[in-house]
Amino acid sequence: MEEKYKFKEKMDNTGKEIIVVEITTFVLYIIFLFATRLKDFITPLVFSLTLVNITYFLFRNFKRLNRAKSRVKYIFDLLNCLYSIFLGFSISEIVLKVIAFKSNKLDMNDIYTILITIFSVLVSNYVSGLQEKLQRAELERKIQQMNFELISSKFNPHFVFNTFNFLAETTRGNPERAEEMIIKISDYYREVLKFKDRWTVKEELEFISKYLEIQKELLSHIPIEYEIDYDLNTADYLIPTGITQPIVENAIKYGIKKNNGGIISINVMLEDGLCIEIKNSKSAFDEVCIKKFGTGLTIVSKLLEFVSGKLEFLTEENLTIFRLYIPTTS
Repeated sequence: MEEKYKFKEKMDNTGKEIIVVEITTFVLYIIFLFATRLKDFITPLVFSLTLVNITYFLFRNFKRLNRAKSRVKYIFDLLNCLYSIFLGFSISEIVLKVIAFKSNKLDMNDIYTILITIFSVLVSNYVSGLQEKLQRAELERKIQQMNFELISSKFNPHFVFNTFNFLAETTRGNPERAEEMIIKISDYYREVLKFKDRWTVKEELEFISKYLEIQKELLSHIPIEYEIDYDLNTADYLIPTGITQPIVENAIKYGIKKNNGGIISINVMLEDGLCIEIKNSKSAFDEVCIKKFGTGLTIVSKLLEFVSGKLEFLTEENLTIFRLYIPTTS
């Protein structure tokens, strides 16, 4: 998965760290330079460059092992810093001996230092790689669990009973309409049964369109309209399956019904990743987001967290707006 938000944040942090490292290198160079009374320019340069950059490389490498929180994290970082400085200093002495002092001989201490450094880096890479695999496996497990809960929510008893009641009444009075409704319902649940971890934006919008058509029939006594618009460039991006349905259900329940009708608008755009915006007639903030933040919306929020996305809520004039931000995956 391309996690654009995460990647961008990491790049920004790495850039800042590199600037700090190079400034530190320059400061050390000046200090060492004056320590030699400006008689030797090469030795301070080689030593400061190797010491700071090797220490930084080792520190970042070992830091990947630290997945603890709170005090344990700080203790690990402190020990990591001391160990990295020790190895960095030792390796810098060896580099200085070879480059600045033109020595072709390494003693046993030098060899031990090199072997310990290589061994430490290899072990660090192996363990951190193993941790990442376990973390990915756990993440996939949680996503599958959330998707299962999302699928289960599609068989909402209230929705199913309303559908059956509608069919029972319509079959007697308007068989043709009942037949059309049966086709719509079967199409909808066929899509539900095809649920997987992710599908494309286009598939999601087709699915939600079928859901809205059913709701229009069930709530035919009030005017419901919907608009779906998306940038063609977003059609093939992958998103968690059925993630918009709980938001739309929330919009109908607390917006459309309470206002005796209205319009639901769904827009998909590229905005520093993928942004899905769902608007509907305004509902009370406290009622929707605090008292009535039900299972469906909770699942959506958690699912977005698992894929490094987020769910935003705001009100604007007579509109309630939900925005789902999802890292782009195509």
